[in-house]
Amino acid sequence: MDFGLQTMAFGALVSVFSLYFAGNHLVGAPFSEKYPINILVHIKFFIFLVFKIYIAAFSAIKTIFTGNANPKLLTLKTELKSDFSRTILANAITLTPGTLSMDKRGDVLRVLWLDPKTDDQDEAKEMIFGNFERILKSGENI
Repeated sequence: MDFGLQTMAFGALVSVFSLYFAGNHLVGAPFSEKYPINILVHIKFFIFLVFKIYIAAFSAIKTIFTGNANPKLLTLKTELKSDFSRTILANAITLTPGTLSMDKRGDVLRVLWLDPKTDDQDEAKEMIFGNFERILKSGENI
């Protein structure tokens, strides 16, 4: 299958149409009004996410091969205000090897951590949410 410029342009066109249709006909309001996003912040977030997935994969592989997994379920509170940003944060945590979002209720996320590096709740929050939360928070102030 060829993933050339035509395929990418067609995919982008279908995506824009889908957002328009879903916003105006399913949600009842344009997507941009319901979920205001700063596209530059989300591009920065995506690049950082890909980087974190790559780095975390090596750590998770090492943990699995050495048998040093010691899973721990954490309850962490996010400072993000919008449900949209919290959902993106929860999905990013799930995509990052070694962590899994188990539940999201309001501003509280329950996260399963494969190999905890600390028992301190604040340190754990910084290690798991860290830059994800900071990048998303910068995009909430638009």
